[in-house]
Amino acid sequence: MLTPKQHELLLYVHRRLAETGVSPSFDEMREALDLRSKSGIHRLITGLEERGFIRRLPHRARALEILRLPEAAANPQPVAPVASPDAAMPVP
Repeated sequence: MLTPKQHELLLYVHRRLAETGVSPSFDEMREALDLRSKSGIHRLITGLEERGFIRRLPHRARALEILRLPEAAANPQPVAPVASPDAAMPVP
């Protein structure tokens, strides 16, 4: 189970990797999540790594690899269309 901030950070990193191919910097992550310090980002990344969502690649800057996404983000459930009240009723 992820905290709301961990979930937000994971989706942000995933989106940035998809857009640019490069992980965001700690400062970019801090600004995106509206945190005051980079130590908060470090704790969130450590938590994501411990839970098996990301992997840090050693000896490389900005080297985060997404291993998996939360089930809700990875498999969004389709929403059934709502029929309008003016829709014609089918004839039996």
